[in-house]
Amino acid sequence: MKLDPAYAEQILSGISPLFTINQRQELRFVNRPFEEEFGIKAATVLGRRIFDILPLPVLDREAMLDALQRKGGRKSVNHQFRFRRRIYGYTVFPVGADQGIILKNITDIRRLERKVQNLHSRLLSAQEEERQRLAAELHDGVGQTIVAAKINLMAYNADRARNESRFTMAVELIDRSSDELREIYSNLYPSVLRELGLTSAIRAALKALEGASIHVDADIDIKRALPEDLEVQVYRLLQELIANTLKHSSATAVSVHIFQNRNLLHLQFDDNGTGFDTGRSAESGFGLQNMRRRVADWQGWLQLISFPGGGSSVQIRLPVRRRTAPL
Repeated sequence: MKLDPAYAEQILSGISPLFTINQRQELRFVNRPFEEEFGIKAATVLGRRIFDILPLPVLDREAMLDALQRKGGRKSVNHQFRFRRRIYGYTVFPVGADQGIILKNITDIRRLERKVQNLHSRLLSAQEEERQRLAAELHDGVGQTIVAAKINLMAYNADRARNESRFTMAVELIDRSSDELREIYSNLYPSVLRELGLTSAIRAALKALEGASIHVDADIDIKRALPEDLEVQVYRLLQELIANTLKHSSATAVSVHIFQNRNLLHLQFDDNGTGFDTGRSAESGFGLQNMRRRVADWQGWLQLISFPGGGSSVQIRLPVRRRTAPL
């Protein structure tokens, strides 16, 4: 049965860009999608060499020539080239004595792959930074305390009568190291949330500011239970805000307002500290980047207002129920 030319044209026009070339790399056929993709007309390019129509980078050109020169009548897949800021994947297949190449614009796919790779690299970096932070806390805190306890116990064992007080000191140091360990693993997962609930846990965390002689005005109005993972996010965000205030702000007063309005949780944290240039600091500070990522992961909204000498204000809105990301 002979295939109707119009029917064949419909088929070829409905697939990806395609062209055929002879052994001299001269174009024998291009379909309509090829014309539209590269802005050319078949009548003006047939008979011309493909690399005159598509002047590829040297390495991409050599790779295509290598794919075209493979023998055996089999198709060759998984190749790609760059052209006008776009990336095309292509497959070479035999067409009688000629060869055909079918193209696919994979620019968006490669861009997404790069984003995934960058995200993976950032995740690995964050994990490594966290490991280093924990190692430093264990070494500088618990490790040194245990060494001091060991020294006292050795002195006590050497002369118990003269060094009885050293035993008491060793016990105190062991108790201190236990407290330090409890603080470290509490930072890994805030068990205080289960023990006290979110509102009480927030008020307990704010005592760190009061302990630094910073006046705290806290208005917390959470009337309905929140999802547990949202409570963790809110608590971690507040911990980050408190830490930034203690480390950088030189504030004497802080105002915290947290309330639930329908399906949104609102958090506002203001201080009267030194402030900073948000254009220079907002993206460079790891703590601020961490807060932005937390809010973005929860599909929320964050606004930071600050300028040198003018204090800082952070406003955050988080949906009570996070939308499930599409697969």
